[in-house]
Amino acid sequence: MKELGYDVEFSLWVGLFAPKNTPADIVNKLRAESKKAIQAEVFTKAVDNIGDVVAYLDQPDFAKFWDEDAKRVEAAVQAIGKV
Repeated sequence: MKELGYDVEFSLWVGLFAPKNTPADIVNKLRAESKKAIQAEVFTKAVDNIGDVVAYLDQPDFAKFWDEDAKRVEAAVQAIGKV
């Protein structure tokens, strides 16, 4: 985007979502197993091999990130005049 003269940045993230009203025990199990998976040596080595970084956020922090990212995306779209 900067090459086109727009002062915006782009990053890619991945999140795990569950349907609204998913029972708390299932959500908690998904949270625990997700955290365990990203800490597994095979996963960390694979991510390191491609030169990427994992920034794990558990549900409360991810929800905050989600809200902040939506605002950043909205500002970026408005900055390039596509709204």
